[in-house]
Amino acid sequence: MLRAGGRLVFDVVDIPRSVIDSGVSLEDYGFVASETPYEILLETAGFSGIEIEDTTAGYAAVAARWLDAIVDLEPELRRALGDDVFAEKVASRRSAFEQLEEGTLGRTLYSATA
Repeated sequence: MLRAGGRLVFDVVDIPRSVIDSGVSLEDYGFVASETPYEILLETAGFSGIEIEDTTAGYAAVAARWLDAIVDLEPELRRALGDDVFAEKVASRRSAFEQLEEGTLGRTLYSATA
């Protein structure tokens, strides 16, 4: 519950507007909750003072460290997770990192006042 004048802050992994505008199929991105931009959803819900910050660079740096850690800890992770789950995790992390590098995936921080 958010009281009047309270501040809502959240971040999302998202698809950059330039990619959406290029006509990409959003069905290729399983995590997209809405085709309506978050700032429009916030305005429609009555929020004001909406601030948007692109945090993709920081997210990409974290994704690179995740990949490095997976490589460093591969034997332990394979034992703990099993080969199939380990391979799935590596593929998912690698795919996210590649999309971040290509600019087809991003991360955005939103804040707004109720």
